Amino acid sequence: MGNYEGGYSYGCTLGDGLVKLNEGDFYEERIGKYDGMMIHIGEHGELNAMLVDLYVEDTKGKLYTVKNSKQNISKVLRSKHPLSVRTYS
Repeated sequence: MGNYEGGYSYGCTLGDGLVKLNEGDFYEERIGKYDGMMIHIGEHGELNAMLVDLYVEDTKGKLYTVKNSKQNISKVLRSKHPLSVRTYS
């Protein structure tokens, strides 16, 4: 799930929607500057806001902040590279 400028929030399913983690496991999702979740699109296709923070929700509804998400999102958005910061290969 993401928090966007202006107080918008939006959630999406990780991977194929069947991600199950045991205690101590981790999941990695790679997001680039031009990936869909980096922006919040309004109901008429207009750009509403940029992503500012990420968190995940477990099956019981508890929210967990993604470590260093604010700093890494900011770094990707500030990139001058034509394809942004290479966050993955």
